[in-house]
Amino acid sequence: RGFAYVTPPPSHILAGDLVRPLYDGAEGEGTNVTELSLYLGYTTLLLATIGLIGLKRKPLLHPDASRSASFWFLLGIMGVYFSFAPTINLFGFELSTPGAVLFDTFPLLRVYSRFGLLVLIPATVLAGFGVAWLAARVKDSRRRWTMVGFLAVLVVSDLLALPRDRVIAVT
Repeated sequence: RGFAYVTPPPSHILAGDLVRPLYDGAEGEGTNVTELSLYLGYTTLLLATIGLIGLKRKPLLHPDASRSASFWFLLGIMGVYFSFAPTINLFGFELSTPGAVLFDTFPLLRVYSRFGLLVLIPATVLAGFGVAWLAARVKDSRRRWTMVGFLAVLVVSDLLALPRDRVIAVT
């Protein structure tokens, strides 16, 4: 399910009710919400993009950081590809993916979303490069730490998902 990386889960604090029908439709197709909870976060994706592009255009960090960012980007792309179902339909053509071979060889890997870690970890590392690249542009130490703290709060609030039955109403 391609939408899982960019769609908050139904337990998301802000967008949960908006995306619930999308996940309910997927559950009817033989999967469950837990397997589809691969949301990267828009803030994480934005920071990862800033890190990747920023390091290519104006390297402010270690000289090898750009090469390392390229590695993490390629690992993330590979993770997305491996997390596809065994076959995907693209413009009417049925394409085989690595999942078909992996499932036949290792039946343990029957849940393809397990490869989501190969997407989540590179996205997080690239987001860290983005934060470091932005921080390197701010000269004043106090402003730099304020910006980093603000970005941390933004990332956490973007990813915040709480099961509704576990939330205690405070009045």
